Amino acid sequence: MRLAHQLFVIALATATACGRFGFESTQDQADSGSGGDADGVVELVIGEASGAMSGRIVDSTIKDYDATINFEEAGFIGAFAPLNGIDSTPGLVRFDLSGLSSFAVESAVLQVSINPNVDDEFSGETIAAARLLEAWVADEVTYVERSAGLEWSAPGAGGDARGAIIGDVETEPGSTVAELTLAPAAVQQWVDTPNANNGFILVVLADDGSGSWLASSDFSEPSRRPIMRLRGVE
Repeated sequence: MRLAHQLFVIALATATACGRFGFESTQDQADSGSGGDADGVVELVIGEASGAMSGRIVDSTIKDYDATINFEEAGFIGAFAPLNGIDSTPGLVRFDLSGLSSFAVESAVLQVSINPNVDDEFSGETIAAARLLEAWVADEVTYVERSAGLEWSAPGAGGDARGAIIGDVETEPGSTVAELTLAPAAVQQWVDTPNANNGFILVVLADDGSGSWLASSDFSEPSRRPIMRLRGVE
C-alpha cells in the first residue's frame, strides 16, 4: 500500500467555496437541519473512501497466533477485546496529518465499517482507539516487531508502546458503521508535530475476545474504508 499525497478539503465556510465543490452552503445546511458552522470553519476528510476524496492513511493488523506475519494487504483490520489478558488481534491505523500546521482542530471523528467478507455486523461492543507511542512500518509490522528487526516494547504493541485511549464508541448492535469521536487535543498534537504521529491501536473494551473485523484502507469497496473527518479553522 502506498501513502497517497492528497487531502480532499471541503470548504464549508463560504458560499463561493461551497458552490465550487457542489456542497450546500452553511446557511443551506442550517435550513436543512444538518447544522451550521461559524465563519472560517472547514472540514477535512482524510482517507481512501472514494476516488474524489483520496487521502493519506496506512493500516494493518497484528495477530498473536500469526505473530511473525504482516497483514498490511489483507483488506481487514481487527478490533477485538483481549482474551485472558492478551490482545490477540488489534488493528493499527495512522493518518498522515503533515502539512496542516496552520489547522486548529475543533473536532475529530474516525469512521470505520465492517468488512463483509469476514464479518456481518457490530454486536454492541465498545471500540476504543489508544495512542501508539512507538513508530511502526505498515508493510513490515507484526505482533512481535514494529518494523523489520525492531521489536515492540512488549508484544502486540503493548507496554510502553501504548498510550492513553483518545476515543471510543459503543457500537449499535446490527449496524455496520461506527464513528469514534477522538480527542481534539490528541489529534492537534499530530498536526503540530507530525514526527510524533504514530497513529493508534484499535481494541474492544472487554476481556472476552469479542470484537469485529473492519474494512481496511485498501478494501475493495471504497465506501467502507476508514476515514477521519477533522473540523476546525485554518
